[in-house]
Amino acid sequence: MQDSQNFNQEKHRAPLKRITSLKQLLSSYLVSKSLSEIRNERENELKGMAKESLPTVNTTDKNIKELYERFAELIDYKKVLLGIVKKGLEDIDIYNFEEDSSINKNATADTEHLRTSFSTAFIELENINLKDHTLRVFRLALEDGEKRGRAIDVAIPILASLFHDFGKSSLIRKHHIGQDEGKTYKKHAAVSKIYIEEELRPLFKTSTETIDMLSMLVENHHPSNNRMKKDTNIAFIIKADHEARKQEIKLIKEKRQKGV
Repeated sequence: MQDSQNFNQEKHRAPLKRITSLKQLLSSYLVSKSLSEIRNERENELKGMAKESLPTVNTTDKNIKELYERFAELIDYKKVLLGIVKKGLEDIDIYNFEEDSSINKNATADTEHLRTSFSTAFIELENINLKDHTLRVFRLALEDGEKRGRAIDVAIPILASLFHDFGKSSLIRKHHIGQDEGKTYKKHAAVSKIYIEEELRPLFKTSTETIDMLSMLVENHHPSNNRMKKDTNIAFIIKADHEARKQEIKLIKEKRQKGV
């Protein structure tokens, strides 16, 4: 019975128009090419409109403005992702990251991965402030994303690269967990997650999956188990962070040689 139904369906299906001449082939190609050009033109027009209406990031830092615009273009100006990155970049100044070191050498729970990778040279990273390190990691993640054919696929890991060390900010720690004195030290990854849960989630209530993934990646960007280390998104963040640290140590050594 099924075979009979399939036969009847095939029998009554409209036959495909066959191309029987070079003229028909050329005509078909031109129509297809024209539609493709119209679609591309329309997409470029919409991107242009989105770029013109891009919300301004509230900062005087030219570096932050440039990174913001590059991320906006990379994600095709998706509204929610734009809102998240804008909030994060502005909070770098609001929470005064420039006044904090990018490492706390006394917080051994937060520096073990650096000791493993850079031996005793990691101590020198105390001279790199948190703002410079955060933006350097974000830039490297952006550059990696821009090389990919579907950069939007790594938009959230790129965002996680921006937020990964927010828990090192002394003002964020004070605002969200109080002072560490008299308590067990809370790792920066855990505090970064608290920032996301308490500051980003209420602002982006309809983007639950995005915030869930961002929160998970930030919390686990220094994984202690092999399963997490093999996660491609976490590996993406680790790569940007590690490369930033290599650049920073090189920068410090060059300055020392020049006597700066």
